[in-house]
Parts: sequence; structure tokens; C-alpha cells
Amino acid sequence: MIWYHPSNNQPEYDAINIDELNENRFEFRGVHHYPNINMHLQEFTENAADIQHFGPLHGQMLIPWTEWPVPFINIHHMPSFSFAEEPWKIYFYNTAMLKIFGKQYESTTVSATIIYHGPGSITLFRFDGKFGRLYLFHTNTPFEYTKLNVVFRVFAERKISRFLSWYIVGNWIAQWQRDLFVWENKVKNKKKKYRRKIFFFFRCINVDHFL
Repeated sequence: MIWYHPSNNQPEYDAINIDELNENRFEFRGVHHYPNINMHLQEFTENAADIQHFGPLHGQMLIPWTEWPVPFINIHHMPSFSFAEEPWKIYFYNTAMLKIFGKQYESTTVSATIIYHGPGSITLFRFDGKFGRLYLFHTNTPFEYTKLNVVFRVFAERKISRFLSWYIVGNWIAQWQRDLFVWENKVKNKKKKYRRKIFFFFRCINVDHFL
């Protein structure tokens, strides 16, 4: 990790250190690279405060590592967001469980604690469930103004099967790619006066009756 400050000031906080990852019960489970992502670093951090998007954007179960939905299986999310005492850190929490044919199954519950460090370049995910604990480091390295190299690094308790850790991480990355579609396709809004004219036009022709 490299600390950079435009005025050459000393580091204002320490790098991430998770003591229990040095214990023998955890092991490294792989790294996944996603280069040349078209988005600004700040957008990833701002996404943490937008807890309302979880239902409509991430409520559908996907086949891990793909964009293919799983029929009749949804994900019930209970997200929340909070600031930390340290000004360089924010917290995002989410408890999720599967909803199959409209019925929720508490046995599938997974609790996630996400810590954003600094401007969003380093994000630590901790997944807890009956299966055990898994850590996922999600790092964003800017190399142009709106270009990122994204890397995921996985550490899991040894008792967690490799298939299950593959499934959990693959499901998260599949959902992250749904966010990515939004980030990479945003456009600048027109001026407010034009939005008002368009709204007035639709009101005049009663289009709202068809929405």
C-alpha cells in the first residue's frame, strides 16, 4: 500500500490489518482481476449511502459469476449505513436471506459488514453465517480520471468448503456487475427547465395514466 498526499503530509491513518487472518484457521482462496472499469472512484463510496437501490437492483438471485437470474428465487435485503468515528471510514451493513417462491428461509441468512477505508480505494467485506466467516478485499486502483483496475482477494475459514466460498464471492461479484452497469452508463442530466417542460408535456397528454 502506498500513501499519497499532495503536500507530502505523513499518513493520517494506518493501513488495514485484520489480526485473525494471521491465524491458522484462515486461508487465502484466490484473487480475481477486473481491469479497465469505466467509473470514478467516488461513485463506489457514494453507493454505500444508497441503501434504497438494494431491493430493485439486487433483489434477484443470480447464478454466481454471471448475469443470469435464477427463476423464483429472490434475495431479501436488510441494509443500513453509518459513519464511523474516524473520518476516513464508513460502514455498510446488510443481512440477506433467500426468498424461494415468496417464502423467506432464515437458515440461508448471511450477515455482511463492509468497511470503506479512505476514498473507497480499499473496501473490506466480512461475511458471517452458519457456515463460518469469509473476508473479501475489494480494491479500486485509479489509473485515469474515470478508469479503475478492480481486484478481489478472498480469505476464508478453512472449514468453509471451496465450493461455498466460490459461490459466495461469485454471487457478490455478479451483483457488483449490476451496479457496474449503472455506473458505466450514467449520463449528465439536462437542465432543470428542460425536465420541467418534458414533465408538463407528459401531464398534458395524460401519459401518467399509462405508467
